[in-house]
Formats: sequence, structure tokens, C-alpha cells
Amino acid sequence: MKIERLRLQVNEADATALVKRLLSASQTRVDTLSIRFEEGVIRTEAMVTIPLGGPLSVSALWQLSVTPEGGIRLEMVTVRAVGLSGGWLKSVLMDRLTTAAGVHEIRADGDALVVDPALWEKRFSPPIEMRIRTLTIQPGLLIVEA
Repeated sequence: MKIERLRLQVNEADATALVKRLLSASQTRVDTLSIRFEEGVIRTEAMVTIPLGGPLSVSALWQLSVTPEGGIRLEMVTVRAVGLSGGWLKSVLMDRLTTAAGVHEIRADGDALVVDPALWEKRFSPPIEMRIRTLTIQPGLLIVEA
């Protein structure tokens, strides 16, 4: 199946449910998760339990962009956990997120998660051929155009 033109609006509740489902199979338990769409950025707040580490309150700001291949790049701009911040924390979280996703089409690239368009081409039935053109973040809403 090929999608030539699409405008998809995702609200905060649907985005939160989708990410919770994606993380549910991981060893990192997410007790609470909040995803908020603010002007130009995504704010996430979560209480996660990491094996051998206990509960950890984490908040992060993300910026979205479209990759040249028509995928999605989510760059972690800032992150704080229990008052801590820094590059090492980003590195640890990026590793945990890509491991938690358990999907080859979602990978870490420095401080960003990259969702390859092969995700929807290989993982949906029937396969969907689609390239993202624009991503717009408005208060309360993410608009995806393909």
C-alpha cells in the first residue's frame, strides 16, 4: 500500500498511549508517563523503574525533524532526572530507550532517536510505503504530513 498524501493529527493522550505500548515489553518499567505538545517541542515526564536502579523521575524536552529518507528524528534537547542533568544522562537514556523499543527501525543517533521509514513499511500488514514531509508541533497537537 502506498500513501501519497496524508495529514495525521495526534493528540497528547494518543501519543502517550502509543509510547506506553511501545515500552511495555521492555525491562524498563514506566509507572507514569506524560507527553505534552508545546509550541515547537515535546515535553515528556516519566517515573521509570530501571532494573537494579529503582524508581527515577525523568523529564525531557524533544525537538522533531524529518530525516532525508522521510523518517522522524526526535532530538533530546534537555533531560533532568532527580535534579541531575548532563550528557551522560542523555547517553544512558538513549541506550535504554532504543533497547526498550526493541525495534531495529528505531535507533539512537547521538542525542536523538531516529525512526526509519522502514518501520511502517515492514511492520504493518499490508506494508505501507510512506515518506513524512512535515512535522508541526502545536500546543496539545502533533501534525504529521506525508
